[in-house]
Amino acid sequence: MDPDMVRQQEEAEAMSRMGRTPAAQSAIAPRVANDDPIVLRADQRDGPVLASHATGFAQHRPQGWGAALRACFLCQLMAAAGLVGGIMMGVKLGLIPEQSLAIGAGIGFLLGWQAAVVSLRRRGLPFARAIRAAFMPTAIILIALIGGMAAASLRMDIAARTIPDYASSGYWLSVSVAALIGFILASAKMRRSLRRD
Repeated sequence: MDPDMVRQQEEAEAMSRMGRTPAAQSAIAPRVANDDPIVLRADQRDGPVLASHATGFAQHRPQGWGAALRACFLCQLMAAAGLVGGIMMGVKLGLIPEQSLAIGAGIGFLLGWQAAVVSLRRRGLPFARAIRAAFMPTAIILIALIGGMAAASLRMDIAARTIPDYASSGYWLSVSVAALIGFILASAKMRRSLRRD
C-alpha cells in the first residue's frame, strides 16, 4: 500500500474524530492564517487627562453656566470681604472716607479677581482666558457692592463717621439687593465671555 495514501487516511480519521472534515479544515486554515494579530492600544483620550492630573487642573472642556456661577459666587464673596475689610482697616488707621473706600476697593478687586481666575482655572480654562474672562465680572460685582453701600448710606442718611449705624439690618438688606443684581449681571457677562473665547 502506498505510504502517502496511508498518511492521508490517518489524517482524515484524526479529523473525523475531532468533528471536522478535510474540506472544513481547509476552509478554516486559510482564514486563521490571514487574520491580523490583535494589537492593544491606549485610548487617545488618556494622554490629556493624565497630563491634566499632573498639573492639578481638569481637562479643558466647554464651559457653561455652572462655571460662570461658581466663579462669580467666589468672586463676590472675596470681593465683599476685601471691600469691607479694607474700609475697616482705613477707618482704624484714621484715614478719610475716600481713602478707606479706595483701599477697600483695591483689596476687594484683587481678591475677587484672583478667586474668579482660580475657579476658572480649576475648570480647565487656560490662564490667559481665565484672566480675561474674570476681569469685567469682577469690576461689575465691585461696582454693584460700592453702589449699593453708597445708595443705602444716602437713603438712610448715614454719615461716613457714624460707623455703628452700618450695623442696621436695613442697610445690609439694601447692600444685599445691590449685590444680587451685580451677581446676576456679572454671571451673564462671564458666560458670554466664556462662550466667545
